[in-house]
Amino acid sequence: MPTAIIPALLRPLCAGASRLEVEGATLGDVLRALDLRCPGLYDRVVENGHLRPELAVAIDGEAGSFPLHEPLSATSELTILPAISGGAPDATILTMASPVPRVEPLEPGDRMTRAEFHRRYLEHPEIRKAELIEGVVYLPSPVRIDQHGRPHGLMTRWLSVYCEAHPEVEFVPETTMELDNDNEPQPDIMVRYIEGGSSRQTAGGYVAGAPELVIEIAASSRAYDMHDKLRAYRRNGVQEYIVWQVLEERIVWFELRNGEYVPLAADASGVIHSRVLPDLRLALDSMLSGDIATVQAVQRS
Repeated sequence: MPTAIIPALLRPLCAGASRLEVEGATLGDVLRALDLRCPGLYDRVVENGHLRPELAVAIDGEAGSFPLHEPLSATSELTILPAISGGAPDATILTMASPVPRVEPLEPGDRMTRAEFHRRYLEHPEIRKAELIEGVVYLPSPVRIDQHGRPHGLMTRWLSVYCEAHPEVEFVPETTMELDNDNEPQPDIMVRYIEGGSSRQTAGGYVAGAPELVIEIAASSRAYDMHDKLRAYRRNGVQEYIVWQVLEERIVWFELRNGEYVPLAADASGVIHSRVLPDLRLALDSMLSGDIATVQAVQRS
């Protein structure tokens, strides 16, 4: 569906959101849909059935005073901005009754509450991934194919086989998880029951609560996935936690037992079985060697 980039002066109408996805086949449809999420926005940008002359809209990078019937595609991106010609814009059109909040930085190592973190994260659409772990902001480094991309892909190919056989379960990559006042991680993969599990989808489209299984791809046991993040998942009741320590060529599958994470042992054939998700099993050595065909065959067996 089309994506609307919300200018800073209009964000207070949208609960601070800097970008929103809404349904709509035309510019007018999208603006009316935005008004449902951001009450009052439509009247600030439309007058007598046309965009206000002081404003323009950029659609997929092309700016102009488009008619409201201008067609949009499902992948269109539009931005409301001052008109590029015709004089200075009337500031009263976008001015809020209350002071405009300053866009505050989001830097690694900053300490803040989850509510503050979430607000700042929404104000920085250029940041593709940020996490709050035990009250500390983390901005991951660029991702390497051998240390992260390839293992992540292998894990998703394994889980796709499981979810095909268990449609009541879904795996979702890199989705924001609202845990507690100090933690808002964005795990590499979470596996959860779509209905009736220990987590739920919020009205904002995030996951609240602890999913049944979380998977993280870490360079080594020194990564925060094995320390602060592990403690946050444990305290919030994530029942199982898998960490692939790539440089050490090791996968550890933890089970939450009596408030502590205990590593699950493989059976005699080298397969680890979930205690929470029925029939989920991992051929450990095959996964570590990249033999995804065997991993999938074991999962199907």
